[in-house]
Amino acid sequence: MESSKYEAGIYRTGSGATLIVWVDHMLLIGSQVEVTCMKSSISKRFKIKDLRNIEFVLSMLLERDWHMRRSYLSQGGYIKNVLTRFKMQNSKGCPTPMDPKRKLRNRLAEEEATEKHQYQEAVGCRTYAAITAQPNIAYPSALVGRFSAHPATAHWAAVKRILRYLRETQELRL
Repeated sequence: MESSKYEAGIYRTGSGATLIVWVDHMLLIGSQVEVTCMKSSISKRFKIKDLRNIEFVLSMLLERDWHMRRSYLSQGGYIKNVLTRFKMQNSKGCPTPMDPKRKLRNRLAEEEATEKHQYQEAVGCRTYAAITAQPNIAYPSALVGRFSAHPATAHWAAVKRILRYLRETQELRL
């Protein structure tokens, strides 16, 4: 097995089968023969629990269309939990994650600050969504993340807009 040049915890065999390791979880991807062989090799060295075909991994729903040979990742459940956590579950969705007319800048001393801890939690939740199955919010998430040390109410409004966008697009999948 060869480790990925680009991502820690990802290993590929010569035949193209893949092993993904995340803390104490492993995901084996490949043909039935390749997966069985990898499981056998791993179980000789470590005690493992085979969960068979997965549906959820790292808060993502994995759906398969065996006939079309396609796999889909989505985070509808995770996004619903995030919206509930920030009391946005009944918010009106919006079609874009950012207002193109609004430019964010550092908070001035006379501007009202927003609750820093809650702001940072919301930024973290959206960042996780962006790097897993919602790359469409990567730029806006990084942008609002720049203001985590001293967030203003305008920054919190931008975060809420991204949450409203996620409300609108929570059923999208890769």
